[in-house]
Amino acid sequence: MTIKSTTIGVPFARRAVIEKFLQQEALHWSVVDPPGGDLCIVEAPPKTECSGLILHPGGRISCAVALAIAESCGLPGKTVGRLLNLLEIKVRDCQLGCFP
Repeated sequence: MTIKSTTIGVPFARRAVIEKFLQQEALHWSVVDPPGGDLCIVEAPPKTECSGLILHPGGRISCAVALAIAESCGLPGKTVGRLLNLLEIKVRDCQLGCFP
């Protein structure tokens, strides 16, 4: 799988954690201020639904949207899963039936 060059919008308070994640995953993404970027992390109230390429830490995301993010960023699903875990985003409506 080819990993494409991506920019990720990250709030300053989460920047160090995300940069460490990108380094561990060997992702050569550019980190920019939100709301810029191909993928954007935006602070919102807990349990806010993530949509498209916008992730809300502590939020929720459907399995289909998570897989679409992986595909659009050219990433393995496992990498997106680790990012979701890091951001404490809960997966719902799992296509494998693992998460209700």
